[in-house]
Amino acid sequence: MVVKRLFTLSGVFLILLFALLCTRDGNIASAASNIYVRVTVVPDDIDHDGYSNDEEIAAGSNPADPDSTPGITQLNLYTGVNFISLRADVLSMRNAVTLLESLGGSQVIPRVLIFDPGSQSFIEAGYNEAGEFYGENYAFTAGQGNLGLVIYSKEDTVVVFSSVYSPAWNLKQGINLVGIPNTVTGLTASNLLDRIGGEVVVNSMSGYNGETGRFETMAYYNGQLVGVDFRIVPGEGHFIFMKNEVLGFRP
Repeated sequence: MVVKRLFTLSGVFLILLFALLCTRDGNIASAASNIYVRVTVVPDDIDHDGYSNDEEIAAGSNPADPDSTPGITQLNLYTGVNFISLRADVLSMRNAVTLLESLGGSQVIPRVLIFDPGSQSFIEAGYNEAGEFYGENYAFTAGQGNLGLVIYSKEDTVVVFSSVYSPAWNLKQGINLVGIPNTVTGLTASNLLDRIGGEVVVNSMSGYNGETGRFETMAYYNGQLVGVDFRIVPGEGHFIFMKNEVLGFRP
């Protein structure tokens, strides 16, 4: 347990001197009895997720968010375009520049598109031919999970992070680019669409097949699900087209 002192040793001396001057008899013991010291106790695990604050800070996870914990997450990038839902907590990365550097910098990643569900658009950042950063240095905020990315890579590469972020999905009306942080046994597009709420709230879901270079889609048509019932893989980014907003959904 960490005790945060709200005073220094010199501060204590000044407080004691002040109290002494205020006593009628000039007795230091009497003065000390009039001093009240206030301390603030900071819990060692603010969010009660089983990891200490120091462990979370060292791992790059958020000590104030129980959905953000230390742990190993691996991002597999392939040459060309990758549709990703970042499973690590982005708060410690601060902004787009730090994110690009963590992915390999200009030698590996020429371009990244960050999906903003609020504006229903992509924010572009990357490096030009001279290796200089261009685009918007998008700032990340606390609680910004399931970061949807389109990452262009010059080569096959593996990036390892030391945090895991598993927040609920806040699915906005329109387009969402999301993914699951951990394996859910047997989860496919049709299962997920049904669990979100079915045809009343969601229209379709699409995922990019890196082997074929094509999108696969499962959608509702005349009350029935049609299309490719692809498997939901952790870390892969999937487009979900919502008719209505659904907040706090957990796959």
